[in-house]
Amino acid sequence: MRCKATLLPAETLGLHEKGRLREGMDADVVVFDIMGIMDKADFGIPDANPEGIDYVFINGKLALDKGEIIDTRAGKAVRCTKPVYDYTIYKYHDM
Repeated sequence: MRCKATLLPAETLGLHEKGRLREGMDADVVVFDIMGIMDKADFGIPDANPEGIDYVFINGKLALDKGEIIDTRAGKAVRCTKPVYDYTIYKYHDM
């Protein structure tokens, strides 16, 4: 399965284990109700939990089950393996 919303950014950053749902890959998946998802955070409560998110899987492990945090250590640091910006600095000389 190709996940277009995550595949291009993962490939751009050189994160070869991200962006696809396939055996051997890091499976980071959020299962939500498209009609019920709602951000509850605001200026006074910036860390309020959203509504409508049923499950979160991090590295293939269940981390959130119907609003209850199950595994707080499922994640790991993600490091970019290639430069985000590939550009050349040109020097201009007087001719």
